[in-house]
Formats: sequence, structure tokens, C-alpha cells
Amino acid sequence: MQPAGRATAGAQARDPRGGSICAAGALMGVTGVLLVIGSSVTSLGNAYGVILWLHNLGFLLIAVFGLAHIFLGAGIFQPYRGTHRLMFGDGTVSEADALYHWGHWARKELESGQKVIRK
Repeated sequence: MQPAGRATAGAQARDPRGGSICAAGALMGVTGVLLVIGSSVTSLGNAYGVILWLHNLGFLLIAVFGLAHIFLGAGIFQPYRGTHRLMFGDGTVSEADALYHWGHWARKELESGQKVIRK
């Protein structure tokens, strides 16, 4: 994986953490439109069951990745303890956590000295 801050749009789409949710959302959108068309405008025959299965798969992927995002963001697991303070606290993180999670960006910020808060 490329260092944070240096990923291109194509690399972000291939990244399983972001691209999977986008792909699952697109899958649900396309299959949802096809399901509406198949139930109101025309009959899709046996394809309706396949489209419904794909639609359900998209939901399952979004649910799994969404819950993983919530668990990691809540700081339940050890490497992510305290990250909830970024969103619901004072918006700061320890230097060690910054280097662990966002190494490339954190090193650049620490070297420049800007946006660094010493407590």
C-alpha cells in the first residue's frame, strides 16, 4: 500500500477499505433500479432472482464493512484505542498513535512543526 497522502484516485478505488463500499453501493444502486424495472415495467423472468441475490450481497457487504468501520472507529480494539477522541473529543491524538496509523503524514507534520500541539 502507498503511504497515506500519496494515493491516486485509482489506488483508492482498489483499496479494499474504501473501494469495496463504493462497489457494494454501486451494486445495490444498479440492482435496485433493475429490481424496480423488473417489478413494474417488464418481467425479468429467472434473472429477477439473480438480481435480487446480487442486491442482497451488496447489502451484506455494506453491513459488514460498515460495522467494521464502527468497531474500529469506536476504539474497541487495542491498536485503535483512543481514536474516538478524534471525532467526539478534542480532535487530538498522541504522537505514537499518529505515527502508527498515519506514518507518512505524521512524520511530515512533526518535521514541519505546524499543527503540532504539545501538552
